[in-house]
Amino acid sequence: MATSSAPDYEGEVRELVQSLIAGCIQEISSEVPLETISIPTGPEINPEECMETIEELIKSWDLDGSWLHHTSYTGVRSVGGRAIHSFSVMFSQPSRRKPAPRATASVFFFFIVEGEGTETSTTVFYVVESQRVVLRPSTPFREVWLRKIISSKLEINSRITLK
Repeated sequence: MATSSAPDYEGEVRELVQSLIAGCIQEISSEVPLETISIPTGPEINPEECMETIEELIKSWDLDGSWLHHTSYTGVRSVGGRAIHSFSVMFSQPSRRKPAPRATASVFFFFIVEGEGTETSTTVFYVVESQRVVLRPSTPFREVWLRKIISSKLEINSRITLK
């Protein structure tokens, strides 16, 4: 039985993600939500309500009609007294010739619930796969971000030969 000599980075990755989330919470604590988008509030927000908000946000983006997406709830974590609900939205552009996409691009949404009882507030932000920038709902989304991710993945796949 072969053993893998690859290093285990799980602890470092966890620490990096927690650091990123903590930094994002600090940076966007003064965020004012968009008036046109309904953001769920209350101590017990419902993942379905959050998914509806995500759908509203995506509809407000100026995307070509050929994009399809699937939204998944990835769970809730408690960090520093805050509940962080996480979602993953996978985008693809299937076509008649290639109905199964060869590559996808993801956008990760986070709903942060702070406070207790009636004194709760919800903050929303999202991160585009392979980017380090934390975006707010009021930030204009650029379709080119998705296109670049997919083209990068296709280029990498073309260079890899499986034996």
